[in-house]
Amino acid sequence: MSLPSQNSTSLAVQEPPNDAPLQSTTSQIFEDCDRFRVLLVGRSGVGKSSLINAIFDVDDASVQHYAAGEASIDEEITSPQNPRFVLHDSQGYQPGDVKNFETLKRFVAERKKMPDKKDRIHAIWLCIATPFAGSRVLETGDEKIFDLDLGKVPVVVVFTKYDVLVAKHRQKLCQDKVDHAEIDEKCGELAREEFDKTCICPLQLKTRNRLVFHVPLSTKRGYEDSLLTLVKLTQDHMGGSTLDKHPKHSLPGFLSWRRAATPEPSSNNKVEFSDSVALVFGVAQRVDPNLKIHNSIIVGQKKYWSGIATGAHFFGRRLAGCLTVLRDDIVKIWNIRGLEGFLLGPEFKAEISKVVEELSDKNATTVNPIAQAGVVVGLVASVAHPAAPITVPIAAGVLLAAWAYNCYTKTPGTVRCLMAYIVGLIVIMQQVFDLPQNPNDDAPSHDSALEIVSKYHQSQKRRTIHTAIRTFVDDKNIWEYAKKDIVFERIVSLIKEHCPSSSENGEPLAAPPEVESA
Repeated sequence: MSLPSQNSTSLAVQEPPNDAPLQSTTSQIFEDCDRFRVLLVGRSGVGKSSLINAIFDVDDASVQHYAAGEASIDEEITSPQNPRFVLHDSQGYQPGDVKNFETLKRFVAERKKMPDKKDRIHAIWLCIATPFAGSRVLETGDEKIFDLDLGKVPVVVVFTKYDVLVAKHRQKLCQDKVDHAEIDEKCGELAREEFDKTCICPLQLKTRNRLVFHVPLSTKRGYEDSLLTLVKLTQDHMGGSTLDKHPKHSLPGFLSWRRAATPEPSSNNKVEFSDSVALVFGVAQRVDPNLKIHNSIIVGQKKYWSGIATGAHFFGRRLAGCLTVLRDDIVKIWNIRGLEGFLLGPEFKAEISKVVEELSDKNATTVNPIAQAGVVVGLVASVAHPAAPITVPIAAGVLLAAWAYNCYTKTPGTVRCLMAYIVGLIVIMQQVFDLPQNPNDDAPSHDSALEIVSKYHQSQKRRTIHTAIRTFVDDKNIWEYAKKDIVFERIVSLIKEHCPSSSENGEPLAAPPEVESA
């Protein structure tokens, strides 16, 4: 097969463009399971509220009607600041309380029988304040939780307030006048030794040497790795997720799995999901950018990132609509607090389209973007609800780059732009994810997000990515081997190369502790 000409035309160009809405993959995921449902078990005062606030990035006041020890286990506790999770609290469950345990047992059994995936319990976090020497780890009856018929629902024992144990050893070392340069390392080692002795060994005995997932955790500054560990333990041991079907967060493993397990893309707009719960948990959590990156790839490979060079899903469609569905899938996976509406709006989309314009086909016939201004607003809402009323005003400031008003054609420029759009947006979203919240607001400003786009546009990183894409696409072999979808594989490799948080192959800096059989 010869390299397509940059002036090549197709039937899709000669005929009116297909502006029928493209359904985003994330919208189909949310139809199957729209919220991650977690059950918290543990005494009042062990830090359950702080844990939820930290993992899902919500404020105490925003978790509606939630007061530890007061809520009924059947009550759904939600937050307007993060609509992708729902919490059930075990009424301030006191270990050994027969009545409350029977209530918990009944609740778990009922939820397991729910016909819809979204109504079932997806994970149980058993919260226990990290005990000191001489304290009990599991009270009478705690171990019964592990005897419940939970199916594939993971149970993670969360030892909260681990920082208190570390602080105890730090104070002792300071009293012993240990060199300050050695205190951090030594107090960490001593705390871990005591934790293993007073927590892990009794846990093994109480649970009869089962493999019990657990994490020593603190929500204090400096213990962010413990939050990452809880997220990873929950994600990795959630039944039926795509992440259980290939080496997690490993690029070579992911690509080899994908080649063996993924069918060729088709024009069918329906995608089947067996992993929606794991993906929705990745959306709901707001501590692990690696998981956001990884799940963006998972969602992309299910449909719209596949077959970019062949036009499997975009052939004959206006590129503005293609950009909308690509952007929506990525932005919704990241679930940025307070910014999602802006990131899904026309201004942000327009700025991203301009970043990659230099890669477009220079000799292609381009329509007048001013004449096509009405298309901008029309396509903004073309993904999920095409019949919804459009209220966004049309302004020159929200016009897309000129190339986006053309139709998809199988030319080098089209492939270059779509590749750069995906990679660039992932790089940008990773930086937006790290934006600090404003002191007097609950979200970073819109200007902060646009500044990140502007800095990326002017950066050496953007130039390096674009050079790599141009070199890759201009190689004639890309057209000879398009059926292998090496375009998708190159997108993934560029993301891994240029997103710092994915450099560890998705592994948190603190490896999750393991419980071995005695």
